[in-house]
Amino acid sequence: MPALQLLGLAIIALLPALAILGVFGPSAGEARAVTEDLELHVRYPTRVRLNLAERIEVRIRNPGPHPLENVTVTFSADYLAGFSQLLFTPPLSSAYHLNVGPIAPGRSALITAELRGEEFGVYQGEVAASTDRGRTAVALRTTVFP
Repeated sequence: MPALQLLGLAIIALLPALAILGVFGPSAGEARAVTEDLELHVRYPTRVRLNLAERIEVRIRNPGPHPLENVTVTFSADYLAGFSQLLFTPPLSSAYHLNVGPIAPGRSALITAELRGEEFGVYQGEVAASTDRGRTAVALRTTVFP
């Protein structure tokens, strides 16, 4: 049997094992950024199947002794371009932008986004949290596959 045929058979035999191990399935990742006045923790899908709903969770925490005023969260448009049926809780204030409001010392706010992969590809961007005292962001990268 020619070497190329043997290679093809090995690949075909390996694919089911990789599928069972979850190599081709959805997966999630976490990213975190911390400043003196703000903690940003994001749980997001790193691999998404086409047309299946996934969820992003963004938690903003005030670790400082003073209230954080005018807290906002922004999702980059480049990242969300490959997704449809976006449903944010709380709802968006404007395109990819949420006004969270004030966060008391030691308290946190949670934002969730339901999304559905609409186009194959790799989507990269960031989620940023801003206050009157500064800004912090985390990078996101999600692959949408069949």
